[in-house]
Amino acid sequence: MLWIEQGEKRVRLLQEIGILPLADQQLLIGSNAADWAIEGSRRIEPTLGAGTERYHDQASRAFVASPELGPWTLRFVPPTAVEPWGFQTLRLAFHPGDVTQGTFLAVLINDSSNQAKAGPIHLLRAKPGQPSVALDTNDWQIVEIPMDQLVPLDRFAQPGPIESIRLVGDLAGTFYLDDLRLIAATPASETETVVTMHSTSAPTESSLGQNFPNPFNSATQINISLPTPGVANLAIYSLVGQRVVTLMNGLHPAGTYMVHWDGRDELGQAQASGVYIYRLSVGRQTETRKLLLLQ
Repeated sequence: MLWIEQGEKRVRLLQEIGILPLADQQLLIGSNAADWAIEGSRRIEPTLGAGTERYHDQASRAFVASPELGPWTLRFVPPTAVEPWGFQTLRLAFHPGDVTQGTFLAVLINDSSNQAKAGPIHLLRAKPGQPSVALDTNDWQIVEIPMDQLVPLDRFAQPGPIESIRLVGDLAGTFYLDDLRLIAATPASETETVVTMHSTSAPTESSLGQNFPNPFNSATQINISLPTPGVANLAIYSLVGQRVVTLMNGLHPAGTYMVHWDGRDELGQAQASGVYIYRLSVGRQTETRKLLLLQ
């Protein structure tokens, strides 16, 4: 808060400042638990030794689940509570191992009595375009869950700190986890090439405009309105739900943005002609539209 005085006049200026974490929060790396404690219910056991599956040439942590009497719960607890602001995704590497059965696997923030959660995120019954895992894929699967799907990241909800991250499921057998972490967000930059501030006046509500031109060949523009500062994510997906490229992600001030896409993926490879889906996530709100690329 800043006060400006001139004679008898006094003006108060308010400016919101986003404070980002310096680094990712590591929950589980290899067979180690970093600084986070691992707590399992009686129906799941985090093995003390390393698992047989290796992730990036290092031993991973194995978990033996026996859900005969009901679902199990796996809790990751930080040494001190973590504020959710400034983290953009929860990432984990999952390997089904020898799991032979299971109907659900979900991720939640905090216990049910705590209001800092917006989940659960069901990884086995995910909708198209949502993070998911498959038990019949005998390989490592990378899952990235946007934080606004786990925690209500709008400034009016006051979600409170993260006291635990839970995995709940009824998988039976031994599965493996690795590289479980909270990914720190990166601030928007004035030199960013794909996003340009159009107006700093705050709109009344978030909106996702239809791209123009549409159809397009070399480049198209997407207009976005953000009524309040916060975490915004804009990404392009194929019709089968595979993410092609992320155009906008992290903390952004309120205002109107013009986002440009040149029809290429994260690696700079030109995409084939066809219909694509672009999705804007702002806090709890998600809006999608379609665009047509003609090469």
